[in-house]
Amino acid sequence: QGRATDAAPEAGPRREGLAAPLQVAYLAVLQRAPAYLHPDSPFLAVGAHLLTTEYVRPEIRFRGAAYGGSCTYDALGGEIGFLSWQDPHVVRSLGVFAAARDHAARAGWSQDDVDRAVISTLKDGERPIRPGEATGLALQRHLAGLTPEMRDARHEATLGSTPERVRRALVEALDAGRDASSTCVFASRAKLEEANREIGAEGALAIEDLFPAG
Repeated sequence: QGRATDAAPEAGPRREGLAAPLQVAYLAVLQRAPAYLHPDSPFLAVGAHLLTTEYVRPEIRFRGAAYGGSCTYDALGGEIGFLSWQDPHVVRSLGVFAAARDHAARAGWSQDDVDRAVISTLKDGERPIRPGEATGLALQRHLAGLTPEMRDARHEATLGSTPERVRRALVEALDAGRDASSTCVFASRAKLEEANREIGAEGALAIEDLFPAG
């Protein structure tokens, strides 16, 4: 279980709203994606960085006034995620996440854009780490079945990223995982109910009080 060679399990769609006394919202949309050993995995890591810096962060933080927003790719878990935090919006931000696939498909990324994203993506694997963190990281890699040869091969593959490869990998992964994506919104009940009125019954969030009255 949890090894880099394992296929990600299937997950059904879930749309949840967790109600709590908050003034802002926290959103997460997750979907399955190719995992570490898939040939597209390095390009998805680069693409997630590009989507964060070129699309999600500007739309969610700068235009939507949230504290933060990102696109994440978990290669070991085989997941792509879209996140926002301290977000004054729900429906608008969900719309931004849903439109990420189309943005990737038409993005005019240059090779320079991709090269900068490659540097940002690879630097986490090259940075100095403290002994305590090194121990945990070594255990994680052991449990995942990652060998130095696998990591070296992934490094080389990442260096071969091009706009076309990154764009194709993102579009295919987002298309494949879209129908089984899971959504969770943490916000006030009033904000969640308002979002459901805008979304409509078909895509409504199942609201649950996080701290029900006793």
